[in-house]
Amino acid sequence: MNIIHKKKKVNKNANKIRNKRADNKSAHRSINQTEKDRKREPIDLDNEIIIGLPNIDNRIYKEKMSDKRNTVTKKNVSKKKKVNAKKKAPNNRIKKPRILSEKQIKRRKLILKLIKWISLGVIIIGIIVCIMLSPIFNIKNIKVKNNNKISYEQIVSLSSIQVNDNIFKYSKNDIKNKIKENAYIEDVKVKRLLPDIFEIEVKERTAKLMLLFGNAYVYINSQGYILEISDENINLPIIKGYKTEEKDIVTGKRLCNEDLDKLSIVLKIIEFSQSEQILDKITGIDIEDEYDYKIIMEKDQKIAHLGNCSMLEERILWVKTILNEIKDLPGEIFVNMNLNSERVEPFFRERV
Repeated sequence: MNIIHKKKKVNKNANKIRNKRADNKSAHRSINQTEKDRKREPIDLDNEIIIGLPNIDNRIYKEKMSDKRNTVTKKNVSKKKKVNAKKKAPNNRIKKPRILSEKQIKRRKLILKLIKWISLGVIIIGIIVCIMLSPIFNIKNIKVKNNNKISYEQIVSLSSIQVNDNIFKYSKNDIKNKIKENAYIEDVKVKRLLPDIFEIEVKERTAKLMLLFGNAYVYINSQGYILEISDENINLPIIKGYKTEEKDIVTGKRLCNEDLDKLSIVLKIIEFSQSEQILDKITGIDIEDEYDYKIIMEKDQKIAHLGNCSMLEERILWVKTILNEIKDLPGEIFVNMNLNSERVEPFFRERV
């Protein structure tokens, strides 16, 4: 028992020794660690006193140490700047001035000229617009020239021009088209007499012939335009036997193509009859048969057959001769044969 008790004491003493050794080692380690940390920490020359050195030496040492630090930082900064400079070198290179060719120089000059002239044009246009909109250009008078059939008031009404409106408000083409809506108007010329007058010059169509249209008369001009439908007989030759349909007998329209072809012959009949002074006797012309045009003279109670109207001037002359020979007899005059033939001559047949 004593032996066991002694062993336990020995073990306790051994453990105490081991614990002391461990504590000494840990303390030694902590001291070494603090010393290492102190060595690593920079010396604060301003606040610490170094034993063995006078204060002046300490200051010099401090200055040297601060200089070293500054040089280190400057070196680091310079290195960084060099690295950054190398990175930025492509962007900071001095670019050589670009040499332009003659074509490029001319092109630039041309662009500058265009910009200059366009700007000047915009300014001029702005000035013109301002002037145009001023009250100076308000319409004070409307003149109408060469109107006979259509009255001044009708033409002004058709034009839609209003006095005291700006003279540039109206388009000349619009005025022309509106006035030409009247079938009697063949052509229109519109002028602005600045600052405040409109001048309208018209060319009118003149009725040359008539058509019978039921109980009414249709006035047509030499171009076959339908000018007016009226109840009044204006003592012009009446065309009979026309082919134009009733639905197409509308003011402003023309006769059908077949009637227009025959109209050219009718106008020649009127021309030669006028030159032979027998036009006042003619009251109508029948165009139904293109191979036998007929002149109707109601007052003289005669009808003249002209045939196909070849050698028309001679045929009219024959009609005039026969009319002078037999003035009071009603009947028919035939000049529809071949006038170059010696066998048959124009003749008169009395109505029985």
